[in-house]
This record gives sequence, C-alpha cells and structure tokens, in this order.
Amino acid sequence: IDTFVIFSVVILAEVRPPENVRIASVNLGLQLEWNAPANASGLLTYTTEYRGEMMNYTSACANQMHLKCDITGSITPFGVYSLRVRAERDREVSDWVEIKGFQLDLMTNISAPGLHVSSRNGEVNVQITNPEMRVSTLQDVYSPVEYLISFWKEGQPRQVSLRFRSEVKLLTLPMEYVMDGGRYCVEVSSFFIFLNKTTFPSNISCVTMAKDSELTNWAIFWALLASFGVVGTSVVLIFLAGWQFFKCIRYLHPKAKLPEHFKQVSVCVSIYRICIYSTLFRMYVVINYLKKDTSECIETGKVTNDQMRT
Repeated sequence: IDTFVIFSVVILAEVRPPENVRIASVNLGLQLEWNAPANASGLLTYTTEYRGEMMNYTSACANQMHLKCDITGSITPFGVYSLRVRAERDREVSDWVEIKGFQLDLMTNISAPGLHVSSRNGEVNVQITNPEMRVSTLQDVYSPVEYLISFWKEGQPRQVSLRFRSEVKLLTLPMEYVMDGGRYCVEVSSFFIFLNKTTFPSNISCVTMAKDSELTNWAIFWALLASFGVVGTSVVLIFLAGWQFFKCIRYLHPKAKLPEHFKQVSVCVSIYRICIYSTLFRMYVVINYLKKDTSECIETGKVTNDQMRT
C-alpha cells in the first residue's frame, strides 16, 4: 500500500505540457499561443523557442507566465519557421509541444484594406488604403496586388464587381452604374495574384447621391445668378465710364468763355490727362470689384451645390 501511495504522488506531481498550442499570424506577425494544462497544480511558467530552416532553436520567451509569445521581431516575411513551448514548475519541465513548417508569407492572414467613399459632382469616389504590415510592406511581399470592388444600390442585390491594380488609390465608379441617384454601397478586398488568394472584405461603406435632375437645376440656378450679376455690373461700369468721360468733356469745353491764359495748349493737355487718368483709375476699381463679386457668387454656388449632393 505504501508503494502504491508513493507512486501516485509522483504521477500527480508530473508537469503536463501546454494544451491547444496554436499560431496566430495577422499581417505578417507571428505569435505562438496556448492554454494552461488542465488540472495543473502549483505555479507554472512557460518557455518558447523558435528556429528557421537549417538553424538551431533560439529562445524567444523564457520563464514567463503569459500564455502567448510574440516572435515577430525575430523573423523575416519569407521564412519557414518551427516553434515550440513547454511548461515549467520549479526545476521540473514538461515535454515540448512543437509546430513545424509555418511559412509566414503564405499562411498569415491579411486584413482587409481601408475604405472611404464620398460623392462629388454626381460621382462616387472610392479611396483605398492598404493595411499596415508588421514586417515589411504589402507591396514588397505580395506585389502585384489587385483590389476587388463590389458596389450596389442599397436594397438591391450585389450586381457589379470591378478589379483595379493596387497602385490606384483613388478611383471613380463608372457613371453608368450610379446615374439615377439614390444610396450606393461599396465593399473592397485585396487579391494576391501570385498566391491566388483573397483577403476578407472591408466594412461596407455607403453614400447618398443626389439625382441628376436635382443637380442640373441647381447648376442652372447658380449659373443664371452669376450671369445676371455680370450683366448688371457691366451696365453700371459702362454708365460710370460714360459719365466720367462726359464730365471731362464738359470740363475741357465749358459753356462759359475762359480767359486766354487758360486756353494754353500745355494747360489743356494737362487737364485732359488728369481726366483720362481719373477715368481709368475708377474703371480699374470697378473692374476689380466686379471680379471679386462674380467669384464670390460662383464659389457660393459651388459650395451650395456640393452641400445638396452630400
């Protein structure tokens, strides 16, 4: 009986290895994760090691209590790696649990690209950004890359899918698909040609577009308003110029007779120049005012029109 009791104690004291050991890899990061062994007694710590092809194992995390170890800072995107972990209690250790042959660039999960959708001038503009890699960049590792874009009118089936090279970061959807106004939704994913692999799709982003007739009416309204302003200001400008010229003529040729010394040629020429310069200066002031007023009118029309589209 005593022998049986001693043997039982030894079995219970054995350190069991970690359970559910797995690799978590997103955007070329590499992390080993695991669960603590069931019914473990005492305080356990863990040691993790890794190695590349034709290399010996190197310690990554030693005597830690966390149930994961990040190895991203010690690897390259094109390596093939083996990882292992064991549990420890005091001077006792468990067996290693090993995962072999993890090829990072082929087996990692790449996040969906970022997506921003806007509407301007009756068009749907799509801006796409690549996810940030933890090692290297998306283009350096997976080029060439394409974007798969799906868009549809809200409430209708997804009927349109387009493919663009990833060098195009800002693109406009074809007008024939968005010409009747309404609310349109867009979704995008990345496609790696060399691997024949597609990422998860992005979040769906929607934008509301004004109808073409509504946009046209507002454009006509602001165009007419600007035209009336130009015509009206031009009439005032012509009137002021004529009035100034008439005043100069009256000044140079008054009805009353002037003394002989006022009729000298040099004096007449000087007065005539003064009148001309005065007229030109006033015309210059009015023209500048006209330009400023017209620009503000047109700009106000554009801002209001953009607001109506949004």
